[in-house]
Amino acid sequence: MPSLIAVDYITDGVELGHSRITDLDILDNNGTPLLISSTRYDGLLESWDIATGTLARIDSFAFGGVGQAGVTPSPTDLEIAGNPGLFSGGGVGGDLQTLRLNANGTFGAVTLLTSLPHAMASFQSGITVALPDGSQAIFGSLAEEAGITRLTFSAAGILTNTQTFLTAPTSAVSALGAAVVDGQQFLFSANPDLNAVISWEVDASGGILVADQLDGADGLYIASPSVMQTVVLGGATYLILGASGSNSISVIEVAPDGSLTTRDHVLDGLDTRFASVLSLEVMTHDGRTYVVAAGSDDGLSVFMLLEGGRLIPQASIADTTSIGLDNISAIAMRGRGEGLDIFAASSSEPGLTQLRLETGPLGATRTAILAGGLLAGTTGNDILQGHDGEDVITGSAGDDIIRDGGGNDTLTGGAGKDIFILSRDGTTDVISDFTAGEDVLDLALWPFLRDISQLTFSLRSYGMDVAYGDERLIVYSSDGEFIDYRLLDDIDVIGVGGRIGTTIEPGYPGPDTPPPDLNPAANTPIPPEPGELFDILAIIGVASGSNFSHLRNAAGGSPLKGRWTDITSLDGTDRGDQITGTVGNDMISGGDGADILVGGAGHDIVAGGNGADVIMGGSGRDTLNGGNDGDLMIGGNDEDVLIGGSGRDQLYGGEDDDQLDGGRGDDMLWGEGGADEFIFSGGSDVFVDYVQGLDSITLGREIWTGLTSVEDVLFLYGSYGGTRATIDLGDGNILQVEGVTDYATFAQDIALF
Repeated sequence: MPSLIAVDYITDGVELGHSRITDLDILDNNGTPLLISSTRYDGLLESWDIATGTLARIDSFAFGGVGQAGVTPSPTDLEIAGNPGLFSGGGVGGDLQTLRLNANGTFGAVTLLTSLPHAMASFQSGITVALPDGSQAIFGSLAEEAGITRLTFSAAGILTNTQTFLTAPTSAVSALGAAVVDGQQFLFSANPDLNAVISWEVDASGGILVADQLDGADGLYIASPSVMQTVVLGGATYLILGASGSNSISVIEVAPDGSLTTRDHVLDGLDTRFASVLSLEVMTHDGRTYVVAAGSDDGLSVFMLLEGGRLIPQASIADTTSIGLDNISAIAMRGRGEGLDIFAASSSEPGLTQLRLETGPLGATRTAILAGGLLAGTTGNDILQGHDGEDVITGSAGDDIIRDGGGNDTLTGGAGKDIFILSRDGTTDVISDFTAGEDVLDLALWPFLRDISQLTFSLRSYGMDVAYGDERLIVYSSDGEFIDYRLLDDIDVIGVGGRIGTTIEPGYPGPDTPPPDLNPAANTPIPPEPGELFDILAIIGVASGSNFSHLRNAAGGSPLKGRWTDITSLDGTDRGDQITGTVGNDMISGGDGADILVGGAGHDIVAGGNGADVIMGGSGRDTLNGGNDGDLMIGGNDEDVLIGGSGRDQLYGGEDDDQLDGGRGDDMLWGEGGADEFIFSGGSDVFVDYVQGLDSITLGREIWTGLTSVEDVLFLYGSYGGTRATIDLGDGNILQVEGVTDYATFAQDIALF
């Protein structure tokens, strides 16, 4: 992938007495690139030599105007008698002015446009359009006023007339762009009051007529559009629109009739630096089109624009103490060699920063034939595009961008940091050599995908599989090992911090728990030993018979201390209580101490609290909660819920379909009769009498580590021997299940919750 490096940061006493740079522009001064910088009206125009890749100041010109709130001079290109020149504000008394540039890059003759009304002093966002008769129209806006203003100049650079257009829809304009599409000149305006872009057809005299309007109703989801550029790529014309309020960059295609269609819309995220975007530049160099954007994010980001209007992140850089990228106010760039020279200015720091984007050796840009087939790249950085048929695309060496088309395609990146872009085609595609942490999946063309949690991943011995709606992607790792998708995030599968979507497609969202250590220390399960609290063998008959006298004897022969017949709730003491409920629905809490609690008949709720308790539900649908310490719980004859708590518990479901959750301790669970649900919430548990195909197992989300399928849990953490299946999730969380007769179908009995 390309890299951004800092080359130079120039600041000296010239800038310190003036406001900061607000505009940068690169002009072709008779074959020599010339950088022009401009501050507000209290400052300067400066020209810079950038031909050799280093910054050198040539000349400066002091403004004579009075500053106006919210207004900048906004220098605009203007040809003056066949020579490059500028149209700018900042003249004496607030007049607009034209400046001629000399061949050596110095500023020449200045002409003040004194005939203009004073309101014209707020002219900004200017853009120059060449008219058929050789004259030049500079379109712009007046600060805080609706409409578009046009100043017309002759080929010699002499002002001939002005006009303000208030044709509906009228609103303030924050940015303008212009392009010729199929021979027709268009103007484009960004309108923050409408959160819209409007295309205007420009006639031979410079008049304008609305061609189309694009806003939220048409899929342009922006707030406060702030900056705009135009570019032609692959025969199509695009607007690149930055919106400061939505922290977004939109790509909009312009049709020959001026109609507008959104092609891409990216949001600033943790991996990019264009929040509150106010500066944006676009250029094509060596057949590749680049977009640079910045705002209040103390840095900038570079994208590549692909045919079809897709933005692909290339590089970002953050501000440091040795450069001036704090709250960037202006950007300019030019192509030179195998890369770009990027110049940036800050609204809060003096001077100019020069950066270099090293693109590396560029390879080929190729598209497969319509019917499909083989498509090979070079040793450089290729852009390879599939078509409707079944393609086999190979990138070879280099940092390649590979995009599939329709059909079942196979993509191979080869060496280098590759980007794989998958189109919406409803088929199964294959990536043959993905390197996690180096290569990038871009699945954002799959409809309405905006978050990794919408995808369904499956671990495979060869890598991983990805599913989304009717899309299927088989990913082979470059090293032949499985790919742990839990280590991926949005930037790894969508290619940028965020893209606008309107509908969320179904997928199984994994939990938001961090990935665990994939190489945990060996941990041998230590199941609780029968008899540690009570003699299991002495009371095993009690579980099915609900005979309290047997339970009492098994607990040590102590007589019961109380029996209540007309209660609905009772709290015990902090000592060892012995409580039996009624034939009704009881709520019993033992409190602290080693209690013996029996719900009796009815649908009871019995809680043991602290202490090693013996809890029995009796007949009825009971809920038993052991609390802390090691408890013995016996459900009874109906559908019961048994929750162990944090100690070493022993749970018996009894007859019927019970739910047993040992809690966080090291527990032993018997479902006994019925179709029971065993819940594993952590610790070292043993499910003693699991019946495959009848009983079920649920793994609590707090310990199943972000995987999206039971098969993946067993793939990573499961083992099998005899009739025992073991799931060792690390950190002491070990589940042993006795009674597994067919490990191949074991996953069918397990649910993730």
